[in-house]
Amino acid sequence: VGSGSATFFEGCLSVPHYMALVERAVNVRVTGVTEKGEPVDLALSGWPARIFQHEVDHLDGMLYVDRMLTRTFGENAEVQSRWLAMPISEVKEKLEA
Repeated sequence: VGSGSATFFEGCLSVPHYMALVERAVNVRVTGVTEKGEPVDLALSGWPARIFQHEVDHLDGMLYVDRMLTRTFGENAEVQSRWLAMPISEVKEKLEA
């Protein structure tokens, strides 16, 4: 599937009340088998691709905090009131992330 990445704020119930910017692939290809042994071949883009990567990280013992731009880590209310309305490039610039 095509290349490229996108950076957005991400949170997780494993680290409640916090979020940070995480860069992830925009497109992913998923192959495998179902519980019945039937083949699976999916191309995911956008939010479904991001969510899939987030959840697969859990299977590998990783959380978004292991991938985050550390200077962007903040409490949800602060991030929502201060950064969410701003373009990601501006947030990164202001936080030197």
